[in-house]
Amino acid sequence: MGVKDNILSRRDFLKFSGGFLASSSILDLDRDLGFLVPSAEAAQPKEEETKLYGECGVCSMGCAYIAYVRNGRIVRLEGNPKDQIAEGKLCVKGNASLNILYDPDRLKYPMKRTNPQKGIGVDPKWVKITWDEAIGMVATKFKDVIAKDGPQAIVIFARPKPHLKHFAKSIGTPNLLTHHSACDVTHDIVWESMVTGEGKGRPFTGDYENSRYILSFGWDGPGKSKNKWGRAVNNALEKGAKLVVFDPRLSITASKAHEWIPIKPGTDLAVLLAMIRTIIIENLFDHEFISNYTTGFNELKERVQQYTPEWAEKISDVPAGTIVRIAREFATTKPAVVASHKRDAGGPLYRNSFRTAQCFIIMNTLVGSIDRPGGRILDRKPKLPKEGDFIKYPEYPKAVKERIDGMEKYPLTKKANF
Repeated sequence: MGVKDNILSRRDFLKFSGGFLASSSILDLDRDLGFLVPSAEAAQPKEEETKLYGECGVCSMGCAYIAYVRNGRIVRLEGNPKDQIAEGKLCVKGNASLNILYDPDRLKYPMKRTNPQKGIGVDPKWVKITWDEAIGMVATKFKDVIAKDGPQAIVIFARPKPHLKHFAKSIGTPNLLTHHSACDVTHDIVWESMVTGEGKGRPFTGDYENSRYILSFGWDGPGKSKNKWGRAVNNALEKGAKLVVFDPRLSITASKAHEWIPIKPGTDLAVLLAMIRTIIIENLFDHEFISNYTTGFNELKERVQQYTPEWAEKISDVPAGTIVRIAREFATTKPAVVASHKRDAGGPLYRNSFRTAQCFIIMNTLVGSIDRPGGRILDRKPKLPKEGDFIKYPEYPKAVKERIDGMEKYPLTKKANF
């Protein structure tokens, strides 16, 4: 095992873990209990099975699957080989979704508490009620709150879907808080302001598979079981790409990297500014791309002169020589890309995250990796009708404008959230 002085090296641990995963691949998850046990169902002849086709909704990748049904029950899922996104593969989250479907504690209908007493060990005495009863109870509660304290006393926190906007407007409350507030609002604002334009947000597509140099500041796409990105990074590495990760923790992505640099938390912006300065003053940027597709380069060049690698080293604990070397590698190994998604260093409303997200775009722009193979690809979507185009909404009540979170003071943030 390579154990020395009772210490298991990281390399030996990964070998051991890989061996366990290889041996466990012949097992299957028990769909009710969630334990890793040999599946009797999976061993039965496949001739008895029928197929259903669908799209996984566990995350936003939208991987297509084939569900195999035996005796009215889904016994396993497989990726659809015709799917351009998943290419016939599902991630662990997608495969484990059957545990949710057949969880014995899954709620399948409304339940009403009949015991007003609450506390640990106190039986709530739930009883099953109809959907009409449940909807009526909630509507009555809403009306009581509105009558007593006004519609602004109701707060809705949910994904930013059109029907929820309609619901909030129907009540008259301005307090619709969305998933974006704790997710990707910073990236959306920056992309809209610098690249895509109002209402278009950030692109979801990164052509990481064709990148030759992938630079991450806290991005952990493979570790979050984002199927497409995990396989894309692995494929890029197999083709010889270099992966460099700045992250205080040893993430899954960092564990795959050629270099993991445990940067001081919250100082990514300093390193990025120093890299931008290095690429510009050493004349390593893509002149044709900058000339044809950007504005403000001279102003940027002037602004970053003060951000030397030595200055960044004092803030980030990353050696100045390392900053310069990686900046040079990034600019001279094409195509190169700074990967990003949600909760990286440019993510949701951290300190300096807005400027950090800007630097992600600047770095990709300097090397010509915006809407180019191996870089960040702009979305191309057909124009689809909105709900209001084919549903006639009733007249909304007059809404209170002042929100509980003060978001009306930050119009760009509010737009990106909805």
